[in-house]
Amino acid sequence: MRNTRRFKKRVETIRMDSSAHAAANRMNHQAVGCLVVVDSEDAPVGIITDRDLTLRAVSKSHTPHLLRVEDLMSSDLVSASSSEPLEELLRHMKNHGVRRIPLVEDNAVVGMVAMDDILQEFSRDLHDLASEAPLRYRNAPSHSRFEHVRQGIDRNLTDLRLKLEYAQWYAKATLLDELDELRNRLRQETEL
Repeated sequence: MRNTRRFKKRVETIRMDSSAHAAANRMNHQAVGCLVVVDSEDAPVGIITDRDLTLRAVSKSHTPHLLRVEDLMSSDLVSASSSEPLEELLRHMKNHGVRRIPLVEDNAVVGMVAMDDILQEFSRDLHDLASEAPLRYRNAPSHSRFEHVRQGIDRNLTDLRLKLEYAQWYAKATLLDELDELRNRLRQETEL
């Protein structure tokens, strides 16, 4: 299992008492879809996404510039350590219904892993296996060694297939939920 250390990077944060307008501007200027919300001591306390700004700000008020980040953020922050395996993060995403998980060490944000990052990792695994298999077969010195190599590659492919099936299921479930939510919003707006 791979850990998430490679996803340690600078993550955009915002104070919880900042305005929703400031959060939208920061996301726009930094070209990110979310900000980790921190308290006055820079400890992570939540997350605010572009979707939160769009849906919650508009639904709560006709004056979103008066709203604070703390009014719109998701405060049930799902975070992980950078030593946790990617597969465990995928389980957290599924269980909590989130697509991004901040990496936290010593109460400070040190990175972010998104569903897209995990899918890219699995895609790299598949590419590596496809590239490695012909070389391993070609270089196998004997029939018994050849069979051992084949079994090892077969195990890797089986493991990767399970991970991809799980990721595919999660991605599909997430997209279907978003489509249903969009359909419901459209119905509500047309009923007004």
